[in-house]
Formats: sequence, C-alpha cells, structure tokens
Amino acid sequence: KLAVTIEGDHNAVNIQRVDFAPFFAEGTTPWAKLHLYATETSETFSTAKLYADHNNGFSGTTDYRKPGTYYFFLAADVAQTAPAAAQITVTPRSVTAGEETKTLDTPPTATFELQAGMHGDFTVGSASGAHYHSLKEAIDQLASRGIDGPVRLRLNAGTYDENFEIPAIAGLSETNTLTIEPTSGHRGDVTLTNTRYIKKDYGDDKPGYFTIDGADYVTLRGLTFTTSKAQAPALLLVRNGSQHLTIEDCAFSAPRTTQHIQGDIALVGTHRGSQPYPNNDFLTIRNSQFSGGYHGVSSSGLGTIYLPVQHGATLEGNTFEDQGYKAIYLNCIADIAVRSNHILGSGDVNYQYQAMDISLGEGVEIIGNRVLIKDISGRNPSALGISLRRTTDHPQLVRKPSLLASNEVIIETSAKLSEAHAFSFTDEGLADIKLLHNSVLISGKYTGSNTASLSFTSKGTGKITGLEVKNNLWQNLTSGAIYKTIEKITLESPVFADNVSYTAGKDFAKLGTKTLDSLAWKTQMNEPTSRTAKIEFVQPTESLLPKDFALLSFAKALKDVPTDIVGTKHPE
Repeated sequence: KLAVTIEGDHNAVNIQRVDFAPFFAEGTTPWAKLHLYATETSETFSTAKLYADHNNGFSGTTDYRKPGTYYFFLAADVAQTAPAAAQITVTPRSVTAGEETKTLDTPPTATFELQAGMHGDFTVGSASGAHYHSLKEAIDQLASRGIDGPVRLRLNAGTYDENFEIPAIAGLSETNTLTIEPTSGHRGDVTLTNTRYIKKDYGDDKPGYFTIDGADYVTLRGLTFTTSKAQAPALLLVRNGSQHLTIEDCAFSAPRTTQHIQGDIALVGTHRGSQPYPNNDFLTIRNSQFSGGYHGVSSSGLGTIYLPVQHGATLEGNTFEDQGYKAIYLNCIADIAVRSNHILGSGDVNYQYQAMDISLGEGVEIIGNRVLIKDISGRNPSALGISLRRTTDHPQLVRKPSLLASNEVIIETSAKLSEAHAFSFTDEGLADIKLLHNSVLISGKYTGSNTASLSFTSKGTGKITGLEVKNNLWQNLTSGAIYKTIEKITLESPVFADNVSYTAGKDFAKLGTKTLDSLAWKTQMNEPTSRTAKIEFVQPTESLLPKDFALLSFAKALKDVPTDIVGTKHPE
C-alpha cells in the first residue's frame, strides 16, 4: 500500500507517474506482472480502478481536487511457473504530479517471498482420515498459506456447530476458486449452525452467523444453513468487498420475524458500509431454498452518487417462503437478474409485506417468477407483489431499461387488509420500463377498493417516462381497479396495447381523483387494441394457466419475450 498526501489548495492534482526501484534481482527473470490500483481515500484494496500496469514504471492519471491522503495498491499476477521462495522487493522512489517530481529521500523497502499455496481437494469432518476436523481449521489454513490452484473443501456428512468467517485469501481468482460442498454432493447431508454466536447490540460491524468477509470467487454448494435465533443481521453475511460469490443448491432457515425489535435477520444479506470500494459485486444465488427470516435475500449497494455503484446480482430458480417482511430486497445495484423464482407469502407479516422490493434504472430483468400471497395476517397489513422504486441517479452509469416479463402474481386477500397491489411503482422519475406478458389475479375476502393490478404512488411529484405495458393479463376479482395512480404522478406518453383486463369493481382505473371505466381509460391512454374479459384459470390458487386461450390469441407477438413462463414459444 502506497499513501500519497496532497497539501494545500489545487484546482486538480494529476499524478502522472509512480516509479519504483527494480522489483526483481538483477539477472532474475520476472515471475509476476505488476499492477497499480488507485482507491482514492479508501485504505481497502480494490481492483475497481486500475491506475497503470508496470512498464518501466507506472504511468497513469488521477483527478484529486481536495487535500488529503490518497492510496495506491501494488498487486502481482504470479506466473504458474514461479518457483517457491522467489523474492520481490518493493521500493518506491518517486511520484510525478504535473511538472513536479517528488523523490523519496529515505524510501521504505519491503521484500516478499513467494510461498507455495494450496490446491486440490481436502476433506473436513470428525472421521479419521479427514484433512481437517473443522471448517474453521481449514479456512484458517487457506488464509495463512493462500492458494495457487482451485480448492475444494469437501465436508463429510453431519452437523457442524461452529462459526466460520472467510476472509480475503491470497490467490483466489476466476480460475483459482474455492468451493465448499458435501462429500456426497447431496443437499441435506451437511448442516451448518452456530449456537455460540455472541450478539452485538450496537454498531455496523456486526458479523453474521456465518460471514464471507472479503473473499472472492467462493462457491457454496449443497449446504444447509440454520439458526434457531434471530440475533445476527444475517444467517450468511457477505461484506468487505466479497465479489463473485456463488450460492448453489443450498438451504437457509431462521425464525420468521416481522418487526425490527424481533431481529431483522436476512437469510443471505450483504453489507457494504460507506467506504468507496467495499462493494460485494456479482452475487449469484441459484436453485436454493429460503425459509423464514425478516428478509430472504437482502442486498443493498450505496445510494451516495459519488461512490462506485455495486454491480451484479442474479437470483435464479430459488424458493422463498415464510419471510416476515420481504422475500427479495435488491437496492441500488446495477445489472440485476431475478428469474424463475417461487415466492410464497403467508401467515403473520410486517405491516407491509412485499414479495419483491427492487430498485430500477440501472439494468433490471425480472422474468418468469411466480408470486403467491395468501392468508397473511398482522396489523391490517398490505400485500405488494412486486414493488419497484427508483435508485439514486449515479452520474457514472449509462441508464439501462428494465424488463418485467412473464411473471405471475396471485394475491388471495384476507378480510383484514389495508391494500393489495400486484405491481407497485413507489417513486417518480422512473424511465424505460417494459411490462410484457405478465399475469395477475387478485381475489379473496377483502371488501374494500384499495387493490390494483398496476399502481403508481410516490411521496414526490414527477413523471414516469418510456413505459410500455403490453400483452398482460390483469384480473381483479375484488372491488378494486386495474390501474391506479396518484395526482403527483404523470405517465408521460405511455404505450398500452393488447392487454386483457377484468375487475369486479365499479372503476376500471383511478387517475388521481378521476375514475374511469374501461372505455374512458382506453380513450385517454390510446389503447384501442386491449380487451376486457374475465378469464378462468385451470388452478387459480397455484398458477395462472388459462382454461381457454381463445380470448388471448389476438395479441401481437413481442420479440422481447419469445417464450412464456414455462419456456413454451409464443405463437407468431
């Protein structure tokens, strides 16, 4: 780590070059490629901003406009042919900014020796012959020695009552990965629990029951994580710049909680703090099961516009049930994909149950998900299927459209309910959104009119632009509406086409204080191709497969959605 201190007032300081003494002894063939990364004022290493690669020194550019200390990190890509005990010496000599070169009079020097890392398969368990008797022991060894090839920690069947934290491990990379899985390869054979957890009441630095704490390129496969308490912020916590974490075919369970005071535990949660570079980028969760908790998956980037945006969250083929508040919460993350998940919300919940709460605006795909909300109870709770909000505007990002397609939302309302909305936009300022081939059924015991297939609300005043609503099936069997907006929201030049809608209520749509029947709505929105029809479903409590497709066949094919929720190709 190299610290550069800038003093006094400057319009901008451009550090153009950083020079070091030779890294390798004379006559020695270099065994690593060297890179210099800039992390601004953060003392946490990150590869987000490459300053320069080594080429007889490091020549790059910066734009520092305030006095302070700025940090650079030197990193090495070690060749596979590098011999153990090989040495590299790091001695910074000078820094050039503008026309001034500052030479270090007494430069610090550090010599590092290359050690052989770990690679291959290692067994963990109490049985004789295992390489390690606990997962913590294995992880401590990896952290101490580093790795120089792919590593698999294979857990013998049984219950492991221990706390593990996986820190940053030298050598982890796209090719040199760490995988933790049962020896049998079967989910259910290995259970991880932590009954020794010590609760921290205050501060942001609260560990999870299990924590990925800065490690990259880790895969967790076929593991069962469980707790009987809700004292930690997460059953599995991901923090401190843990990137490229993959969770496959795992199970997570915790007590359901409905209020903060009970514990707002997420089954999988990320924490990034307020520093510039600890983003937990590229989280992937596939084919896993989530039961209980306050949140199922909760991952949030940082809304502060001048800090780097968190990138990449993929949730695919997972099952969520019995969450007390939100099954999926993804906020301020660019490039989100939520596909083919099943969500069941029922029983005692927070005052506002949300199957999904996702911020839009930076590339979001929500495709082929099934949401069923039924028999929820609590203090007159609301039921929101897919809740969509605006993320903070980040100037460094190119705006990207959002696609919501082939999702099914079924809400069976209870009598004591405050509202039920299938798709709910909760902010103004949203843009470039496509709702295509979605299906909604709202039914049940609720006798009020505060229900809608598609609603727009906001605390502020503004517009929603670039909205396309096509080929959707909206069915509301309660006294509510199909569409609902508030006066503060203006839909600017929306495109509605080929939707099939029905409501048992007296108002088809509510635009602010105005109520419209279906004909008035079509006229105002220039939607002549849509139709009003009540559709019967084969199993309306499980899926929205129509008994008769004749009333739907008129809709034009959409190139954005070539197949339906089960993968069948739409007719041309």
